[in-house]
Amino acid sequence: MAEHFFHDWVFRPISAALGAAALVGMLVACGGSGEPDAAVLTQSMAAGLTQAPSSSQTRSAALLAATPNAATVSTTMFSNGLYGSGVENWSWNLCNTKPTALLGGLKVLLFNECQGGNWSSGGYLHLASPAVNAQSLEFEVYLGAKPAVTARQISLYFGSGTADVNLGSLLPAPVANAWNLVKLDLSTVLKGQAFQAFMLMNASGHPKFYVNNVVLGTASSSAIDAKANVHDISPLVYGVAAFDNVSTVMSTLNSPINRHGGNATSAYNWKINASGRGSDWYFESVPDDANGTAAGLVSSLVQGNRTAGAQSMITVPMLPWVAKLAANRDKLASFSVAKYGQQQQTDAQWMPDAGNGVRSDGSLITGNDPADAHTRSDEFFQDGMLRTLTQQFGTASSGGVRYYVLDNEHSLWHKTHRDVYPQGAGMDDVFDAMRRYAGMVRAADPSAQIVGPEEWGWSGYLYSGKDLQIANWSNPPDRAAHGGMDYMPWLLQKIRQHETATGNKLLDVFSLHYYPQSGEYSNDVSTTTQELRNVSTRCA
Repeated sequence: MAEHFFHDWVFRPISAALGAAALVGMLVACGGSGEPDAAVLTQSMAAGLTQAPSSSQTRSAALLAATPNAATVSTTMFSNGLYGSGVENWSWNLCNTKPTALLGGLKVLLFNECQGGNWSSGGYLHLASPAVNAQSLEFEVYLGAKPAVTARQISLYFGSGTADVNLGSLLPAPVANAWNLVKLDLSTVLKGQAFQAFMLMNASGHPKFYVNNVVLGTASSSAIDAKANVHDISPLVYGVAAFDNVSTVMSTLNSPINRHGGNATSAYNWKINASGRGSDWYFESVPDDANGTAAGLVSSLVQGNRTAGAQSMITVPMLPWVAKLAANRDKLASFSVAKYGQQQQTDAQWMPDAGNGVRSDGSLITGNDPADAHTRSDEFFQDGMLRTLTQQFGTASSGGVRYYVLDNEHSLWHKTHRDVYPQGAGMDDVFDAMRRYAGMVRAADPSAQIVGPEEWGWSGYLYSGKDLQIANWSNPPDRAAHGGMDYMPWLLQKIRQHETATGNKLLDVFSLHYYPQSGEYSNDVSTTTQELRNVSTRCA
């Protein structure tokens, strides 16, 4: 199966040979609906799709136009008492009898040029073999109580045919009794010569100074054979997330895939066709249609996608609670003002009794009853949604829903859905849920692809919801209890171990959310912004 990239999300299939600790994909998606918490999420939906190249000829032409990629390789010449390979100390006429000294607990180079006239003494690091592609030189220098004076007394020199540089010109405002970082572009001083000598000579006076962490940067170039291993780009490069007027919009955009996802889908009740808005909109449970057609929202989306010739990606809720409604399909609120008291904000226009779960004094309302606006759910409950979809549209292999997503941004549940899941989801909690729900999906439609874990950003890649909630960054307890591993590599490892032990594959597509930070989310459809959106998907 080919690697897949989407406009608003990017995901990659997991092959049998995949190393479990590798992060293999990025997913760009909108975490919720309504009004997202700006402190947590950055909206990333973008309008105005551009057609990606779809042929190997187009891709090859683009690659052929590219120039070879040049990189800089760093080589340490001296650091904390150790010389780099092939580096020798050829310093001359110094007053110190030992080349190194202890300073602040570090073993560093000492250059005490206390005798002779100008140029008559100096520190000198020599390379056994010249570096022909030298580009840069960095080092730290400690200049004592009068750093500006000492810096002007030191001349940097690199051998015959090169230019000398006064250290004072590189450090216009050095700090006294501290390490100062020096960065030098060697292209201006080597004048075509190879780098082999680094000298720090007494240009005037008799300076005494210390040097550490001398690093040489050399150029390393690589070329790409654009004609090798060329293949067509998948037609599923770009997609969108749950637009209204599905068939019309999808046909107009010519988008090959449409995702039903976001915060509201975590609490979607397929039986009554209602969803829980969570923190996006006053923790309300709301109807998704007037008559309560079972799985009506997702069914209409799948039908619209089929009409437009697009694939469907449907979220399977894994929260232990999903939305319920009052009589006559009226909305319900998790933080009713009548029940829990005055709150900082309410849905004044549409449901004044619905609060944001924050008291007037700024404290969070805790201990609320999840059953106020929700009903219990588990994998057996959600199995009914998949059975309904396969009955209507067939299995994935016969043209039904191809992708099922294992919920949405689990590490934020204690914020986005704190009315029903107030404690941060631990690593074991999420794996156990994925194990149970993936087994259900596999049984309901063995030909479907299972997608997850849909985490929200770097914090969610590295830390579980439990650790994010506790916020003990010096010793995150959940991470510590799992061998100190980052969250996502640990999860992949567990999934792989489970498959090896049982033969049951829990995941076909590993997906993560990514929120572009360069203004891609807007109604701007200019060429510049469309190109920016295309670039944003290359983050993976």
